[in-house]
Amino acid sequence: MKKRFLFPASMQLLAICSLGLLFSCTSEPSVHQSAEQQLAEGWQIQQSAKVTAKGDSISLAGYKTEGWIPARVPATVMGALTDAGVYKDVFMGKNLETIPTGQFRTSWWYRKEFEVSDSVPFTNAQISFDGINYYANIWLNGKQVAGADSVKGAFHTWQFDVTHFLQKGRNGLAIEVLPPRPGDFYMGFVDWSPHPPDENMGLFRPVTLRLSGEVSVENIAVRTKVDLKTLSEAAVTVEAEVVNHSASPVKAKVKGTIENIRFDQTVKLAPY
Repeated sequence: MKKRFLFPASMQLLAICSLGLLFSCTSEPSVHQSAEQQLAEGWQIQQSAKVTAKGDSISLAGYKTEGWIPARVPATVMGALTDAGVYKDVFMGKNLETIPTGQFRTSWWYRKEFEVSDSVPFTNAQISFDGINYYANIWLNGKQVAGADSVKGAFHTWQFDVTHFLQKGRNGLAIEVLPPRPGDFYMGFVDWSPHPPDENMGLFRPVTLRLSGEVSVENIAVRTKVDLKTLSEAAVTVEAEVVNHSASPVKAKVKGTIENIRFDQTVKLAPY
C-alpha cells in the first residue's frame, strides 16, 4: 500500500538557502535503511544488428562485449557515440547531416554490470528509469523484467520491483531501446536546432537502483510559503509517500530532520 502524508513546520527564512532534509523510516518487524545507487558509469552500447545474442544472455554478468562502445547514462545513442569519439565535430558545419541514419532505425542495446554488497541489508529492490526514448525491453540477470509492449513513451517514468531478480554480488542489466515510430509523441525539436539522426533514442535520464526494507519513503517534496511582509520566516511543508512492499500490514514511523527541526509520523499501511 502507498500512503501520502504531510509535515507542516516553520523556520527562519535565512535557513532555507541551506535547507538540508534527512528522512528515515522504521517499520515493524523489519528495520532497514534505504540505499540508493545511481547507475551512471560503466555502461556499454551496441547496435542490435551487430549482436546475435538475446537479452537473456546479454544481461548475464560476464557476457563478452568486445567491440561494444563505452557510455555514461544518461545519454542518447548519438550522445554516447559522440562522447566515445565515434563521430567527431558533429556541430561543425553540416557534419551532423552526414551521419548515416539507417543504423538508428533498429534497436540498440545498453548494458551494465554492477555490484550489490553483502553488507547492504534489503528486502525490496526497485530499479527506476526517469526517461527512455522510446520503447524498451529490460533484462536483469537473464530474466526479463518488462517488455516494449508496456515500456513506451519518452515522458513516462518507470519503476520495477526486481527483488526476485537481483542477487548479492555481480549483476548484469541490459536494456534494448527501440526508436520512436512515425506518429509517436516523443522528444520533438525546434526548427533552428539540428535534427538528431537517432531521434534522441536512448536512456536520456538517470537509471537508479533503490534498496529498502519492506517499507520505503518515496517522492519527497518540500514546499515553502514565505512571509512576504517581513521576509523573516516561512512555512515549510514536507510531503512524501510511504510504500509497503510486503504482503502483510505494516506499522511504520517516518522521521525527518530539517536543520534543528525534527518531526515524525506513524502510519499504518495495508499490504501492497
